[in-house]
Amino acid sequence: MYLHNGSRAFDRIKDALRAEGCEPKGNANGNWHCPAHDDRTPSLSITSKDGQALLHCHAGCEIESVLGKVGFRKPDLFDKSLTQSAATERPPIPKEVARYDYTDKHGEFLSAKIRWEPGRDGSGAKSFTWTDGNPKVLYEAAGISESEHVFINEGEKAADKLNRSDFLPKGSIATCAPTTKWDDEFNKCLAGKLITIVVDRDEPGKRQAKAAYDSILRTSGIEPHLVHPKPNTTKADAYDHVVERYSVNDFVAISRDDLEPKEREVVSDDPRRFTFLGLDDLDYQLSSRGLIKGLIDRGSITVAYGKSNSSKSFLAVDMGMHVATGTPWHGRKTERGLVVYVASEGGRSLTNRVVACRDRRLKGDSASPFFLLPQPVNLLDQDGDVQPLVSEIRELESVTGQAAVLIIIDTLSQSMPGGDENGPKDMSAVVDAVNRMRRELDAAIFIVHHCGKDATRGARGHSSLRAATDTELEVSDLGGGAFQVRETKQRDYAMGSAYPYRLEVVEIGEDKDGDMQTTCVVVPVDSDDAPRGNRRGKLRAREQILVQCMEELLAEGRGIEPPTELESSERHLIQTGQFVLREEDVRKSFYPRLGDDPDMADSKPDSFRKAFNRTRDAAQAS
Repeated sequence: MYLHNGSRAFDRIKDALRAEGCEPKGNANGNWHCPAHDDRTPSLSITSKDGQALLHCHAGCEIESVLGKVGFRKPDLFDKSLTQSAATERPPIPKEVARYDYTDKHGEFLSAKIRWEPGRDGSGAKSFTWTDGNPKVLYEAAGISESEHVFINEGEKAADKLNRSDFLPKGSIATCAPTTKWDDEFNKCLAGKLITIVVDRDEPGKRQAKAAYDSILRTSGIEPHLVHPKPNTTKADAYDHVVERYSVNDFVAISRDDLEPKEREVVSDDPRRFTFLGLDDLDYQLSSRGLIKGLIDRGSITVAYGKSNSSKSFLAVDMGMHVATGTPWHGRKTERGLVVYVASEGGRSLTNRVVACRDRRLKGDSASPFFLLPQPVNLLDQDGDVQPLVSEIRELESVTGQAAVLIIIDTLSQSMPGGDENGPKDMSAVVDAVNRMRRELDAAIFIVHHCGKDATRGARGHSSLRAATDTELEVSDLGGGAFQVRETKQRDYAMGSAYPYRLEVVEIGEDKDGDMQTTCVVVPVDSDDAPRGNRRGKLRAREQILVQCMEELLAEGRGIEPPTELESSERHLIQTGQFVLREEDVRKSFYPRLGDDPDMADSKPDSFRKAFNRTRDAAQAS
């Protein structure tokens, strides 16, 4: 162990690096060889300031990794001296004890997960870091694509033990998620596989297995097998099962119900109820849950309110049909999935609207998973109505093979018969019911509601509804046959976008007296065509699409440095904040979004080019 001797931290660091052979030969611009990676070109800079040694690896190595290789910890970067006894009493230095390489399905390296023991900065018996960030793929992804049977474990250590001990039958592979959270994206590589989840014998293991099981069943229709390791000891896992020389046939089969915690029963010797996540346990959540991207998320609550006859139901049908078919809505991407429209009022007219939308706007795509329920559901009766509704929607999921992603309730007042919208008790009961539905189905709940007598004060009723709402939309009549839906609350997105549209009259046939019957469908319009009095200064519809395209390109890392670093031939650039985007990239993203605009139907390529140029110029001028 390296002991402090009262010398400067800067000198101690250099002495330790010199002992490891990291001193450069010749002129290296003052840099040293970094001990944490194969550093052929010196990349480690060392400076001193205010009694502290400052280290920086230009190749990206973490400071803890550099210090650990020479037996130092962060406190050793300071000049303050320690006595011999104090130094010998320091806690053990975390060491890298294992490295787990993550690749894509083709075997290309993505990142490595490093296991440290003990945990860094006193974080426990172990901790983990990534060399290149969380890859967000399953461990052994290349092997999964070539295997028929996949065994899902809690960690890489257990997966390696199963894979490297001739334990699994031919054609099988063991894997795990990169973190404790299971992502629906993982399920794509499991399609058509036989899946077994090995559940650790503790509460965290059961929670992780439950999340994986429910996600796989919901998104792919595959029901995984659930097993416990044979050793009947707390926290026993697949690793213990192999070490104690049990075979694959010795796993103990369990059911989905066994994953639920037992009431008043201690199922673990760990009495803690809560799981706290340290900074090393956290990562950016980049997996999109956008149902209508940038507007409504899976598992969220949306309330669309407006005056009577302001086209709220027409709008809800239109949005639901776009989600059911996976077609962009006002230029925003949608996630295709099962949609249930609960028509608590206006059953006959709602049927006509749905059929007209199917036949005219979406080319009669009756195979899409859109289902109309022309009867009310009482949200105040959770056992009598809400739970049966959830159960029957799950049956629809099994029949269609599609996960429920959107439940539309039209209207709120008809879904709480006898209830008091202004009373906290009844409205809180409605919120509880809606929360139960969205949690159990992982679907967005879209509520059609009314505003009060004073429309400027928003949706009517008790404030507990708005408090629980993630997205609030105001639907208004602009006059002149035009309408608008405008964001008035967003929990996670930038707020304020507006989407104008008009209602197109559709003839649906003659009644028994020979009179022609009609209904309407929603048709998006450019804000230039909408009455100007109520535009509220929002961007025009196509400008909003252009902004969305640029935001998505920036999120994908397509932004580049300002023109001083570009080739002189690259002149077609669009400035956006500190980065610029190539106009060609923006055009490629923008053109397909115009397909939702009826004015662009059957247009020639030159029309798309002109539409882009006008939109770009207008956006830059605004």
